[in-house]
Amino acid sequence: MTEVAFAAGFGSLRQFNDTLQAVYRATPSELRDIARRGARGTGAVADGAGRDAAEGGELTLRLPARPPFDSLGLFRFFADHAIAGLEEGDDTRYRRTLLLPGGRADVSVSPDLERPGVLVSARLAALSDVPALVARVRRMFDLDADSVAIDTALARDPVLAPLVAAVPGIRIAGNPVDVLATNFGQSAELMQKFPHRDVFVAGKNWPGKK
Repeated sequence: MTEVAFAAGFGSLRQFNDTLQAVYRATPSELRDIARRGARGTGAVADGAGRDAAEGGELTLRLPARPPFDSLGLFRFFADHAIAGLEEGDDTRYRRTLLLPGGRADVSVSPDLERPGVLVSARLAALSDVPALVARVRRMFDLDADSVAIDTALARDPVLAPLVAAVPGIRIAGNPVDVLATNFGQSAELMQKFPHRDVFVAGKNWPGKK
């Protein structure tokens, strides 16, 4: 368990346990037991939804980020680069489907208005997919970045300093799922050369396509 905690970026096992308790309302041992039951189709969702994720249940997770956290910039990026048929979004929400080890997951992410981070609502094929879901969302929203250290380093440059002060906590958005789709969404050159990218996506059986 200690190796898992350090690999996930926690500074101590206690911090890891406290975070799991706050997010999932369960200890690591309890989560492991729930996941095992969920894999057999008999477990209950740990977030209090009272439904079995293996039966198409829905759960909501709170994923914290290190402050400062420029959530608006991230959601605007995903909205501007969304590909029809795969994803959609605006300044307050991002939706897409993912192909996780246990099957399809319908995912909706919104800013956490109470603290730095995001809220994730998902309908999973299996509760055992929760770790994979969390890992993908954390990568997509760069939740583990040390914004204080990054902003401090960038602010040493006199040109960048006022930009950093104006928008602290800028993150690098990522999409670890569809490399080709990401390239289409982010490359202006590709968009000009291939303006009918949405038609291309619609005609393909992409993992996670709606």
